[in-house]
Amino acid sequence: MNETTRTTQADSETRRFRPSFAIFKANGKGTGCALKLELHPAHDTTDGSIWATFANQLTIGDRRGPNPTYARFDWDNRICVKLDFNDLTKMLQVFRGECESIGDGKGLCHRSPRGMTVIGLKHFVEPCCGYSFEVHRTGPNGGEESHAHIFILPNEALGLSAAIEGSLGGVCGAVLLCGLFGVFFAPAYTVHCFILGGLCGVFSQFGDLTASIFKRKMGIKDYGNLIPGHGGILDRFDSVLFTAPLVFYYIQLVIVPFGAL
Repeated sequence: MNETTRTTQADSETRRFRPSFAIFKANGKGTGCALKLELHPAHDTTDGSIWATFANQLTIGDRRGPNPTYARFDWDNRICVKLDFNDLTKMLQVFRGECESIGDGKGLCHRSPRGMTVIGLKHFVEPCCGYSFEVHRTGPNGGEESHAHIFILPNEALGLSAAIEGSLGGVCGAVLLCGLFGVFFAPAYTVHCFILGGLCGVFSQFGDLTASIFKRKMGIKDYGNLIPGHGGILDRFDSVLFTAPLVFYYIQLVIVPFGAL
Protein backbone atom coordinates (compact mmCIF):
# COMPACT_ATOMS: atom_id res chain seq x y z
CA MET A 1 0.00 0.00 0.00
CA ASN A 2 1.54 3.32 -1.08
CA GLU A 3 1.72 6.56 0.89
CA THR A 4 -1.13 8.26 -1.03
CA THR A 5 -3.53 5.40 -0.33
CA ARG A 6 -2.67 5.34 3.40
CA THR A 7 -3.16 9.12 3.67
CA THR A 8 -6.52 8.92 1.88
CA GLN A 9 -7.74 6.18 4.23
CA ALA A 10 -6.69 8.14 7.31
CA ASP A 11 -8.41 11.28 6.02
CA SER A 12 -11.61 9.35 5.33
CA GLU A 13 -11.64 8.24 8.98
CA THR A 14 -11.39 11.89 10.05
CA ARG A 15 -14.38 12.94 7.96
CA ARG A 16 -16.71 10.38 9.57
CA PHE A 17 -16.86 12.08 12.97
CA ARG A 18 -19.13 15.12 12.80
CA PRO A 19 -20.71 16.21 16.10
CA SER A 20 -24.03 17.95 15.70
CA PHE A 21 -26.42 20.14 17.66
CA ALA A 22 -30.14 20.65 16.94
CA ILE A 23 -32.92 23.04 17.98
CA PHE A 24 -36.58 22.21 17.30
CA LYS A 25 -39.17 25.02 17.42
CA ALA A 26 -42.71 23.85 16.59
CA ASN A 27 -45.85 25.94 17.13
CA GLY A 28 -49.62 25.59 16.83
CA LYS A 29 -49.72 27.53 13.54
CA GLY A 30 -47.39 25.17 11.70
CA THR A 31 -44.87 27.94 11.02
CA GLY A 32 -42.06 26.58 13.20
CA CYS A 33 -38.62 25.47 12.13
CA ALA A 34 -35.83 23.09 13.10
CA LEU A 35 -32.13 23.91 12.97
CA LYS A 36 -29.27 21.41 12.91
CA LEU A 37 -25.63 22.46 13.17
CA GLU A 38 -22.94 19.97 12.19
CA LEU A 39 -19.20 20.44 12.63
CA HIS A 40 -17.01 19.44 9.69
CA PRO A 41 -13.36 19.36 10.85
CA ALA A 42 -10.66 20.69 8.55
CA HIS A 43 -8.31 18.35 6.70
CA ASP A 44 -5.67 18.65 4.02
CA THR A 45 -7.98 19.57 1.12
CA THR A 46 -10.76 21.64 2.72
CA ASP A 47 -11.10 24.13 5.54
CA GLY A 48 -13.16 23.51 8.65
CA SER A 49 -16.77 24.67 8.73
CA ILE A 50 -20.16 24.28 10.37
CA TRP A 51 -23.09 23.24 8.20
CA ALA A 52 -26.45 24.73 9.18
CA THR A 53 -29.54 22.83 8.05
CA PHE A 54 -33.01 24.41 8.27
CA ALA A 55 -36.26 22.45 8.00
CA ASN A 56 -39.65 24.14 8.12
CA GLN A 57 -42.46 22.66 10.21
CA LEU A 58 -44.50 20.13 8.23
CA THR A 59 -47.24 19.04 10.67
CA ILE A 60 -48.62 20.52 13.89
CA GLY A 61 -49.16 17.39 15.91
CA ASP A 62 -51.44 16.83 18.88
CA ARG A 63 -50.17 15.78 22.30
CA ARG A 64 -53.63 15.35 23.80
CA GLY A 65 -55.21 11.99 24.35
CA PRO A 66 -53.73 8.54 24.90
CA ASN A 67 -51.94 8.49 21.52
CA PRO A 68 -50.17 11.83 21.13
CA THR A 69 -48.56 12.84 17.85
CA TYR A 70 -45.62 15.20 17.56
CA ALA A 71 -44.83 17.88 15.08
CA ARG A 72 -42.73 16.81 12.09
CA PHE A 73 -40.35 18.87 10.01
CA ASP A 74 -39.78 18.89 6.26
CA TRP A 75 -36.25 17.50 6.09
CA ASP A 76 -36.79 16.41 2.48
CA ASN A 77 -36.88 20.08 1.43
CA ARG A 78 -34.26 21.25 3.89
CA ILE A 79 -32.00 24.24 3.23
CA CYS A 80 -28.30 23.63 3.91
CA VAL A 81 -25.70 26.38 4.16
CA LYS A 82 -21.97 26.23 4.87
CA LEU A 83 -20.69 28.58 7.56
CA ASP A 84 -16.95 29.12 7.27
CA PHE A 85 -14.61 30.78 9.76
CA ASN A 86 -15.44 34.31 8.57
CA ASP A 87 -19.21 33.66 8.76
CA LEU A 88 -18.94 32.21 12.27
CA THR A 89 -16.93 35.15 13.61
CA LYS A 90 -19.60 37.56 12.32
CA MET A 91 -22.30 35.49 14.01
CA LEU A 92 -20.35 35.52 17.27
CA GLN A 93 -20.20 39.33 17.13
CA VAL A 94 -24.02 39.38 17.19
CA PHE A 95 -24.32 36.77 19.94
CA ARG A 96 -21.77 38.64 22.09
CA GLY A 97 -23.57 41.98 21.68
CA GLU A 98 -20.85 43.67 19.60
CA CYS A 99 -23.40 44.45 16.86
CA GLU A 100 -27.16 44.07 16.42
CA SER A 101 -27.11 42.20 13.11
CA ILE A 102 -24.82 40.80 10.45
CA GLY A 103 -23.78 43.35 7.83
CA ASP A 104 -26.12 46.04 9.23
CA GLY A 105 -29.10 43.86 8.43
CA LYS A 106 -27.93 42.83 4.95
CA GLY A 107 -26.74 39.41 6.15
CA LEU A 108 -24.24 37.04 4.61
CA CYS A 109 -24.47 36.48 0.86
CA HIS A 110 -23.38 33.12 -0.59
CA ARG A 111 -23.38 32.59 -4.38
CA SER A 112 -23.21 29.15 -5.97
CA PRO A 113 -24.38 27.40 -9.15
CA ARG A 114 -27.61 26.57 -7.30
CA GLY A 115 -28.41 30.26 -6.82
CA MET A 116 -27.94 32.90 -4.15
CA THR A 117 -28.37 32.35 -0.42
CA VAL A 118 -28.72 35.15 2.13
CA ILE A 119 -28.16 34.28 5.80
CA GLY A 120 -29.41 36.72 8.40
CA LEU A 121 -28.90 36.94 12.15
CA LYS A 122 -30.42 39.81 14.12
CA HIS A 123 -30.85 40.60 17.81
CA PHE A 124 -34.35 41.59 18.99
CA VAL A 125 -35.48 43.11 22.27
CA GLU A 126 -39.20 43.53 21.54
CA PRO A 127 -41.73 41.94 21.55
CA CYS A 128 -39.45 39.33 23.14
CA CYS A 129 -35.72 39.14 23.61
CA GLY A 130 -33.79 36.79 21.37
CA TYR A 131 -32.17 36.29 17.98
CA SER A 132 -33.75 35.82 14.58
CA PHE A 133 -31.75 33.36 12.47
CA GLU A 134 -33.01 32.98 8.91
CA VAL A 135 -31.98 31.86 5.46
CA HIS A 136 -33.41 32.86 2.09
CA ARG A 137 -32.40 31.05 -1.10
CA THR A 138 -33.17 32.06 -4.69
CA GLY A 139 -32.64 29.80 -7.70
CA PRO A 140 -30.06 30.53 -10.41
CA ASN A 141 -32.68 32.17 -12.65
CA GLY A 142 -34.44 34.07 -9.89
CA GLY A 143 -37.02 31.37 -9.24
CA GLU A 144 -37.52 28.49 -6.84
CA GLU A 145 -37.38 30.65 -3.74
CA SER A 146 -37.16 28.97 -0.33
CA HIS A 147 -37.08 30.50 3.12
CA ALA A 148 -36.67 29.29 6.69
CA HIS A 149 -36.60 31.16 9.98
CA ILE A 150 -36.01 30.20 13.60
CA PHE A 151 -36.08 32.31 16.75
CA ILE A 152 -33.27 31.59 19.22
CA LEU A 153 -33.76 32.46 22.89
CA PRO A 154 -30.96 34.23 24.83
CA ASN A 155 -30.02 31.12 26.83
CA GLU A 156 -29.92 29.06 23.64
CA ALA A 157 -27.79 31.73 21.97
CA LEU A 158 -25.37 31.67 24.91
CA GLY A 159 -24.93 27.93 24.61
CA LEU A 160 -24.69 28.13 20.83
CA SER A 161 -22.02 30.85 20.89
CA ALA A 162 -20.05 28.93 23.52
CA ALA A 163 -20.30 25.80 21.38
CA ILE A 164 -19.04 27.67 18.30
CA GLU A 165 -16.16 29.26 20.21
CA GLY A 166 -15.25 26.01 21.92
CA SER A 167 -15.43 24.03 18.69
CA LEU A 168 -13.25 26.46 16.76
CA GLY A 169 -10.71 26.94 19.53
CA GLY A 170 -10.66 23.32 20.68
CA VAL A 171 -10.23 21.75 17.26
CA CYS A 172 -7.67 24.30 16.02
CA GLY A 173 -5.68 24.14 19.26
CA ALA A 174 -5.68 20.34 19.35
CA VAL A 175 -4.52 20.06 15.73
CA LEU A 176 -1.77 22.63 16.30
CA LEU A 177 -0.42 21.13 19.52
CA CYS A 178 -0.53 17.53 18.31
CA GLY A 179 1.07 18.55 15.04
CA LEU A 180 3.90 20.37 16.82
CA PHE A 181 4.42 17.33 19.03
CA GLY A 182 4.82 15.20 15.94
CA VAL A 183 7.21 17.66 14.28
CA PHE A 184 9.58 17.83 17.25
CA PHE A 185 9.24 14.43 18.94
CA ALA A 186 7.92 11.98 16.31
CA PRO A 187 8.79 13.26 12.82
CA ALA A 188 7.94 9.95 11.17
CA TYR A 189 4.40 10.15 12.54
CA THR A 190 3.71 13.88 12.00
CA VAL A 191 0.74 13.24 9.69
CA HIS A 192 -0.78 10.85 12.23
CA CYS A 193 -0.33 13.48 14.94
CA PHE A 194 -2.21 16.09 12.91
CA ILE A 195 -5.03 13.62 12.23
CA LEU A 196 -5.22 12.61 15.89
CA GLY A 197 -5.27 16.28 16.87
CA GLY A 198 -8.36 16.88 14.74
CA LEU A 199 -10.09 13.74 16.00
CA CYS A 200 -9.29 14.44 19.65
CA GLY A 201 -10.42 18.05 19.28
CA VAL A 202 -13.82 16.80 18.16
CA PHE A 203 -14.18 13.81 20.51
CA SER A 204 -13.09 15.76 23.59
CA GLN A 205 -16.31 17.76 23.24
CA PHE A 206 -18.32 14.53 23.39
CA GLY A 207 -16.74 13.82 26.77
CA ASP A 208 -17.67 17.25 28.08
CA LEU A 209 -21.25 16.92 26.83
CA THR A 210 -21.60 13.40 28.24
CA ALA A 211 -20.40 14.50 31.68
CA SER A 212 -22.88 17.41 31.59
CA ILE A 213 -25.73 15.04 30.66
CA PHE A 214 -24.90 12.79 33.63
CA LYS A 215 -25.01 15.80 35.98
CA ARG A 216 -28.39 16.93 34.65
CA LYS A 217 -29.82 13.42 34.94
CA MET A 218 -28.62 13.14 38.54
CA GLY A 219 -29.80 16.65 39.41
CA ILE A 220 -26.41 17.90 40.64
CA LYS A 221 -24.35 20.95 39.72
CA ASP A 222 -20.84 19.70 40.49
CA TYR A 223 -19.18 16.29 40.74
CA GLY A 224 -17.27 17.34 43.85
CA ASN A 225 -16.02 20.22 46.00
CA LEU A 226 -12.28 19.59 45.77
CA ILE A 227 -11.82 22.32 43.12
CA PRO A 228 -14.39 25.07 43.88
CA GLY A 229 -15.94 26.62 40.80
CA HIS A 230 -14.64 23.96 38.43
CA GLY A 231 -17.36 21.32 38.77
CA GLY A 232 -15.16 18.78 40.48
CA ILE A 233 -12.21 16.65 39.43
CA LEU A 234 -14.13 14.80 36.70
CA ASP A 235 -14.86 18.05 34.88
CA ARG A 236 -11.10 18.51 34.41
CA PHE A 237 -10.72 15.08 32.79
CA ASP A 238 -14.09 14.46 31.11
CA SER A 239 -12.59 14.84 27.64
CA VAL A 240 -10.42 11.77 28.27
CA LEU A 241 -13.57 9.61 28.38
CA PHE A 242 -13.59 9.54 24.58
CA THR A 243 -10.14 10.67 23.50
CA ALA A 244 -8.23 7.94 25.39
CA PRO A 245 -10.08 5.03 23.69
CA LEU A 246 -9.87 6.92 20.38
CA VAL A 247 -6.08 7.24 20.54
CA PHE A 248 -5.71 3.60 21.60
CA TYR A 249 -7.79 2.20 18.73
CA TYR A 250 -6.27 4.62 16.22
CA ILE A 251 -2.83 3.29 17.10
CA GLN A 252 -4.00 -0.32 16.95
CA LEU A 253 -6.08 -0.05 13.77
CA VAL A 254 -4.25 2.62 11.75
CA ILE A 255 -0.67 3.21 12.87
CA VAL A 256 0.28 -0.39 13.62
CA PRO A 257 -1.04 -1.87 10.32
CA PHE A 258 -0.01 1.01 8.02
CA GLY A 259 2.98 2.52 9.81
CA ALA A 260 4.25 6.06 9.29
CA LEU A 261 2.67 8.24 6.58
